[in-house]
Amino acid sequence: MNRRTGARAVAGLAGVVAALAVLELGLRATGAAPPLPKLFHDGVFIPDPVLPYRLKPSVEMTIAARTGEFRETIRHNRDGFRDVDHETAKPPGTLRILGVGDSFTYGAGAEFEDTYLRVLERSLAPALPTTRVEIVKAGIGGFCTESERLLVEHTGLAYRPDLVLLGFNATDLFEASLGLDRVRIHEGPLRTDEARRLGRTVMWLVVHSHAARWLRHALGGGDAADLHRRFEVSPEAREAAWKRVAAELARLRDSASAAGARVVVAFLPLGHGQDGPDLERLRAECAALGLAVIDTTPALRAAAAEGPVYWPKDGHCTPRGYHAIARALHEGLLGIPGALAP
Repeated sequence: MNRRTGARAVAGLAGVVAALAVLELGLRATGAAPPLPKLFHDGVFIPDPVLPYRLKPSVEMTIAARTGEFRETIRHNRDGFRDVDHETAKPPGTLRILGVGDSFTYGAGAEFEDTYLRVLERSLAPALPTTRVEIVKAGIGGFCTESERLLVEHTGLAYRPDLVLLGFNATDLFEASLGLDRVRIHEGPLRTDEARRLGRTVMWLVVHSHAARWLRHALGGGDAADLHRRFEVSPEAREAAWKRVAAELARLRDSASAAGARVVVAFLPLGHGQDGPDLERLRAECAALGLAVIDTTPALRAAAAEGPVYWPKDGHCTPRGYHAIARALHEGLLGIPGALAP
C-alpha cells in the first residue's frame, strides 16, 4: 500500500468513525434507539442447573424504575426470594401457601409490604384465627408457566405447601412461545440466546452504544416488542402457546397433588380487562384440568376509580393495584371449598 492509498484509507476510516459518532449522539439526544431489556440492568441473577436463572440470595438494594416513576427496596432471603426466611419444615397448625409467578408476583413497582402476596398473608391471618398463615413468596421476574412449574417441583414443594397459588397474565402466553432458552444465565450476566450467539464484543456494543442497538434493530435483530407483535397476529403461534401452557398447568397440578397440595390460578390482567379473551381461554383450560381461577380484574377496575392501579409507563401495578389484587384473592380463596385447609 503506497502513502496516498494509506492516507485515503485513514481518511475513510475517520469518516466512518465520525459518522458513527454523529449517529450515536443523535440517537442519544432523540431517544430513538431501542431500549435495553430490563434484565440487562438489575444485576441480581445467578445460574441454576434446572431453571433459566435464579435471583441472588441475601441481596439488599434500592432500584429505580427506568421510567423514573418509582424506587423500590428489594431484599432477598437465603433462597433468593423477595421474602423473609422460612423454615423448610412446616410448623404444626400452619396453612402454607406457595406463591409463584413473574414480576407482578415479585411485586415490581412496590415495596415488599405492598406486594400482593404479603398483603394477602396479612389479610388471611384474622380470617383464619385458629390457623397460622404463611406464604412463601417465590415470584421471579421474567418467569413463565414452565419455569414456575420447575421452580415448584425443584424448590417449592420442599416447603410442603398446602396450596400453590400461580399468578398468570398474558405475558406468560407470549413467553411460552419463546421457550425457556430465550433468556438464560451465560457466564454471569443474564443474556438472551441471541446475545450468546452474537458474542461478548458485539453485545458489549449493544449494551453501551445506542448506535449499535439501532443498527442491530435495523438489520433485523428483533427485540421483544417486534417478537410480541408478530406473536399477537399469528393464530397458529397463539394456539401452540396455549397448548404448551395447558400442558404445563397439567404437570404442575399433578406434581402439587402428589405432594399433597392443590393449585389455584390467579389471573392478573395487564390492563382493565383488555385481555378478556385470554382470561376466557385460561378458564376453559383450567376447567378441563379441575383448577380454580380467581379473576382479579373487577377488583383492579374498582380500585382504579380511586387512583392509578398501574404505573403508566412501567406497566406494573402500583401499591393500590397490588392491594386490590390481594383483596380479590382473599375473597376468592375463601370462596373455594377446602382451598385454605392446612
